[in-house]
Amino acid sequence: MLNNPIKNKLCRFLLVGVAMLPLMAAPMLSGCTNAPPMTLNQPDLTFAQMQPIAVNVAKIEVFAEYKAPMAGPNIEHEFQTPPLESVRQLLQTKLTPAGDRQILRAFIDDASVRMDRLKIRDDFMGTFYREPAERYIGRIAVRFELVNEDAPDIILARANISSDRNNSTLENASLADRDQAYMMLTESMMNDIYEGLRTTVKQSFGLPGG
Repeated sequence: MLNNPIKNKLCRFLLVGVAMLPLMAAPMLSGCTNAPPMTLNQPDLTFAQMQPIAVNVAKIEVFAEYKAPMAGPNIEHEFQTPPLESVRQLLQTKLTPAGDRQILRAFIDDASVRMDRLKIRDDFMGTFYREPAERYIGRIAVRFELVNEDAPDIILARANISSDRNNSTLENASLADRDQAYMMLTESMMNDIYEGLRTTVKQSFGLPGG
């Protein structure tokens, strides 16, 4: 029995030739009705497995500088939880102020995901293959600035961390397949950002000897 993606491709060729071969094609076309698409209700990322990171400041401020365009080729607005919200939650829950002075500002400058359509075979031989059809390209960029509370315009130190990841779905992917790909992309980017917090940020702004 043909799986759905291959069946869908084969149905396209049968529909083209049905006018010439009605008696032969009709029995095969009877199985070409698609089931309703299914979505996947993904659990929210909690970051419970990640340890808090103590920072030698009295206060941490997080600013969402990135504004989603809400239009193609960007697709982050289609995510159950957009990457901007995930990285904001990560920063707010895993960076812990443990000092008695100074402020650490975190600016989320990028939290985008772009979708590129990939070229797939549209000939008869392509009927028997499932090829990657969409690529999702994600980027997270966070900029840190250390300032004194009584002189907030004077930047004492800076640091930057980022993540660039991508994955893809095969042709005729279901909505559930896309949701899973979105979730995996977000998770991989959050892991990268946490690693940046654990290394770059901790080394730059962590407790002495910590």
